[in-house]
Amino acid sequence: MKSLRLIVSAAVIAVPLCVFAPASPASALALPEGAVTVEFPNAAEYAGGWTEGTIRLTNKTGTSLTGVHPYLSLQGASYDPAVPSSVLVEVADGPGAPWKPLATRTIGELRDVRGDLAPAAGMDLPAGYDHTWRVRVRLLQVATEGPTSDMGVGVFVAKGSTSNGNYVDLQGDGRTMLRVSGLETSYTGLPKELPADAKPHEFQVHLKTRNKADWHLSRASFGMDLDRAMSGTSACDAQIEVKDPQGVWHKVKNEAAGRSELDVDVAKWATGPVDHKVLQARISIGGGYATPTNHWIAFGYYPGAGPNNYYEKADFTTVTVPGAPRCAGDATTTTPTTAPSTPATAAPVPPAQGKPELAETGDDNGNTATLLGAAGVLALAAGAGTTFAVRRRRS
Repeated sequence: MKSLRLIVSAAVIAVPLCVFAPASPASALALPEGAVTVEFPNAAEYAGGWTEGTIRLTNKTGTSLTGVHPYLSLQGASYDPAVPSSVLVEVADGPGAPWKPLATRTIGELRDVRGDLAPAAGMDLPAGYDHTWRVRVRLLQVATEGPTSDMGVGVFVAKGSTSNGNYVDLQGDGRTMLRVSGLETSYTGLPKELPADAKPHEFQVHLKTRNKADWHLSRASFGMDLDRAMSGTSACDAQIEVKDPQGVWHKVKNEAAGRSELDVDVAKWATGPVDHKVLQARISIGGGYATPTNHWIAFGYYPGAGPNNYYEKADFTTVTVPGAPRCAGDATTTTPTTAPSTPATAAPVPPAQGKPELAETGDDNGNTATLLGAAGVLALAAGAGTTFAVRRRRS
């Protein structure tokens, strides 16, 4: 089929998930849905200032709960498990109350930073209980790779928590997503019209950061849609290469395999200061794959898979070149062409809507369908056990 939509990739599903579940599956939820609400309306800027949110806990069951703990859980906040101070958390016990640091611990395997809003003995929730905390977080720069996806924020009301992160006698929960910002991607030199001449055409990918932050980015990838099924750089459709500072060109992936393997090493191949890295790249389109519209190229961390920090896409069209070789890279000359002066306009990626689209993949000359997306968040509830899961990057 010529229409290619986002589909769920098996490779993405295989990415490790951070899971929060009660220790005992037989534990019944005592609080009704909506009893715990968590709100973080603004993004947290990496290496920036504080970002404030609220937590509201109510008990409208008509019965009292005793000795419970509302655990604040920042999933993915420990983007470097070896550095527990990569995130700071403070809590104010109501409007006008002073800010106080929240003691937290890191669940290393889950990359989860967790803190207890109650005293050591727990707290009681009488019938009619209604209380709101103010919470603020700050993401600190670390010497290793920074956060590469948004964070899940949850509050889990339980009788206790085990050392490995399970909740004991879970009573209720609420959750939201905390958007992470501070890095922007754009393109220069990428023409709006690319000749399908099988020759390389150079362009640049710019990664700019706020707060002079060094994200220490290493793994990223390209995605592409030529309005037909693709099987990547080994096929005849398109070829993408990235040049390192020594002038060596590296052929990289441009579809699902590239997204899951993350084969663009930004840290080694980009040039420029920490707050403005530039990748020199080039793209070749085979003469057998020229169609007039519906093309785009994307770059970032899991391109097309929902909210993240530096994914960006740009639309372009192709122009038929009579006599051009059918396959990308098969032109007799390898001299890059001069890019037109008008760069493509990069369209920002909207936040994930929570549900992926299932595409009609079709069959096109034996090529396999591109897997270009998945939902960024999975939130599942099964029986008495509650699961809070957000897709994370491969380790």
